[in-house]
Amino acid sequence: MCAQAATLGFGNLAYLYLSVSFIQILKAATPVLTMLVLVAARLEKPSTPVTVAVSIIAVGTAIASWGELAFSVLGFVIMLTSECCEACKLAAIQYLLGNMKLGLIEGMYYFTPAGFVWMVFFILPLELSRMRDENAMGIVLANPMAFILAATLGFFVNLLSYGVIQTTSSLTFKVLGQLKNVGVVGISTVLFGNLVSGIQAFGYTVSIVGFFLYNKAKGGPQAVQALAADKADGPAEDGEGKKRDSMLVRTSASAGHVRNGSSSDIDGEKV
Repeated sequence: MCAQAATLGFGNLAYLYLSVSFIQILKAATPVLTMLVLVAARLEKPSTPVTVAVSIIAVGTAIASWGELAFSVLGFVIMLTSECCEACKLAAIQYLLGNMKLGLIEGMYYFTPAGFVWMVFFILPLELSRMRDENAMGIVLANPMAFILAATLGFFVNLLSYGVIQTTSSLTFKVLGQLKNVGVVGISTVLFGNLVSGIQAFGYTVSIVGFFLYNKAKGGPQAVQALAADKADGPAEDGEGKKRDSMLVRTSASAGHVRNGSSSDIDGEKV
């Protein structure tokens, strides 16, 4: 899938121009783009509280971008392009897993080969010569276990991501991802020495507030408990329905027996 390959390509390219912490802050805008794509594709109709919460996330991201100390216009455009492609990819995944009722493995069966083909299409003209000069395949062969582990973890990450999208929605999946980004921002400032200004910290805090408002607007734990209660009550209700149906059948049979008996008596009297 072209959107999947473009998401990975532009997302990795952004790290050449922007800091790790700022990239994670910019990813807070992905739920906004995802919501717009889902609404345009008529896959979701967000309520007013959800729209307000996502808008707060967008405002926080804008504030954080304004406070970036080493802002790069090219890097910002590349990252925004990656987020737009990711929003389109998530909408397509939600359509296949939700509307088309595909399973998780089936979804990966359709998306993974297509994404691989498009990545090869982009790699050949853009990176093949550099890969040959730097002996990229030699690096892979020299560290096979590391690459096998990365590929295995990537498989399960995609599988679990598809599961979250199938059981909730693409928008919820991206909003939940903001919690991960908080940890990445904190770790990047400690390990890589990335500087985070006061304006950035304030803007990212606003985005996190928007996340909690979104969680509240979607129902939070109460909605999950209600859904579980409905599923638990389902079999009991079905059992009661079957009892009612059997009672109706027995009543109808009894009524038919009475009618047949009455008609036999009448026939006997006539004879």
